[in-house]
Amino acid sequence: MRNLMALVVLGALFAGCGSQAGGPGGGSPGGQATSNGAGATPGAAGGGASLAAAAAKVTDWCALIPNDVVARFAPSAAPAAPGTYPGECGASNGVGALDFRYSKGFGHFETPNPAQVVSGLGLPAFAQSAGVDETQLWVVLEDTADSNVDLFIDVAGHDGKDHLADAVAIAQAILAKLASG
Repeated sequence: MRNLMALVVLGALFAGCGSQAGGPGGGSPGGQATSNGAGATPGAAGGGASLAAAAAKVTDWCALIPNDVVARFAPSAAPAAPGTYPGECGASNGVGALDFRYSKGFGHFETPNPAQVVSGLGLPAFAQSAGVDETQLWVVLEDTADSNVDLFIDVAGHDGKDHLADAVAIAQAILAKLASG
């Protein structure tokens, strides 16, 4: 009986480790091992599947970043530039900063915890405050049992203001450009 209990506990531990790997969107911080319940909804709720297909074809994500919106919280910042890895872009003026990442992960998207559901994008989206003046936004383009595709937008103004509206405006601009081909 003791051996059976030990196997059950070890199995639960290993299952938990596997579901935590990578966080939201296959690498974003702050994840929780629960599904957001979106399933295949993004495709039905406004073209998420077609947006995911369009996103897979993007070779220069920085060209999709609306630099006029970045200028709201990072005046005089240079245009968004590629990050260390493909699918990453960033912009900063030394104070305000944008971090953008396109990611593909395995299994269902893991909703950040705690998270605020963000409406108005036509797709499942979740925001999280990383500080008084920093907002992280995940927009789920596709979520199936096997994989997920999301956009991660981190806006830090370092100015004491809430930047959810800026993160949403960046997401809206990127989604519009993806939809227009």
